[in-house]
Amino acid sequence: MHVWASDVRVRTCQSTSCSLATTERLTNVRVQAYCQMDGGAAGRVTDGAYTNTYWVQIITPGRTLGWISAVYASGGSNNSPVPGAPVYGPGDPVHCEFI
Repeated sequence: MHVWASDVRVRTCQSTSCSLATTERLTNVRVQAYCQMDGGAAGRVTDGAYTNTYWVQIITPGRTLGWISAVYASGGSNNSPVPGAPVYGPGDPVHCEFI
């Protein structure tokens, strides 16, 4: 998955109110996506014309596991998941394929 934005923060869960998983910031980089889930209204992130409630679990280039908003992932549409990673809904148990 490609992160198109600059200085994207990686979180410990699917909300901007969650703590940071790392001080590493992602800028125009490819990362491995393991799964994603819809964070609902509480997980909504808007950046310019883009908005999304989905969050994607990734591993950073520095090898930290965490979550970023799908608004910063190339290939998706507003308020929809990013192609290529399993999708879980609110309340679903999340079983990501991290190895």
